[in-house]
Amino acid sequence: MKSILILVCIIVSTSLYGQQSSSVDVFDQNPMLEANIPNETKIYPNPIVDIFRIDLREFTGSSAFVQIFNDKNQQIYAYKMDKVDSHYLQLSAYAIGMIEGEFNIVLEGPKSKSSKKVTLH
Repeated sequence: MKSILILVCIIVSTSLYGQQSSSVDVFDQNPMLEANIPNETKIYPNPIVDIFRIDLREFTGSSAFVQIFNDKNQQIYAYKMDKVDSHYLQLSAYAIGMIEGEFNIVLEGPKSKSSKKVTLH
């Protein structure tokens, strides 16, 4: 018999324009819905110099939402893909407003959510 696991994640963030937003995400794992929770988000290189890639292979064919938060938990980047058809997302740290420091990159799909801390030098 499988157990039921419910994970609730509340995120409150402020955009670069001073707008606050919050969201509540509930992930339910039960016999009817098997959640695919990856062990680790793959982002390379880490530490980041400027150009970096986020591995999206686990989301191929489905939707994905990428968010980047600074060390003050402020969202500095968000990108929603309705259907992932590429193996990775390549970004320029400086072009999206990242400056030297630590960042948390969050990937969310229909059945999974993962995050990884990265450092920009």
